[in-house]
Amino acid sequence: MQGIVTGRVQSMQGALKDGDFLTAFDSATALKKELVGLPEAPEAEKVLDEIKSNKEADKIMDAQKKVRAIADQKLGKRAEFEKALADLKKVSKDFPSTFVAKEADDLATQIEKKRAKK
Repeated sequence: MQGIVTGRVQSMQGALKDGDFLTAFDSATALKKELVGLPEAPEAEKVLDEIKSNKEADKIMDAQKKVRAIADQKLGKRAEFEKALADLKKVSKDFPSTFVAKEADDLATQIEKKRAKK
C-alpha cells in the first residue's frame, strides 16, 4: 500500500516538474482527499500551493483542457481537421517551450497522420 501511495505522490510531483499543471492539479486534488492523516498528505497541498502561486498555471491548464478536448473529438470533415490543427497551432504559439505546447504539437502530428489517411 505504501508503495502505491509513494508512486502516486512521485507521479504528481513529476507532472508538476514537467510543467504538466493539469495532471499535477488533478492528482493533487484527489490525493489531498485520499491521504488525509497520512504523512504524504502535505505533499499534495504543496503541489496545489505551487500551482496557485504560478501566474501562468491557470492559462496553461485552460490550454491543456482545450488540447485534451480536441484529442477527444471525432474528426471527420476536412473543416474539422483544419479547425483542430489551427487551434493546436495557436496553443503551441501562445505557450512556446511549455508542456502544453509539446502536447499540442504531438496531437497535431497525430491529426495530420489521420488526415493524410483519409
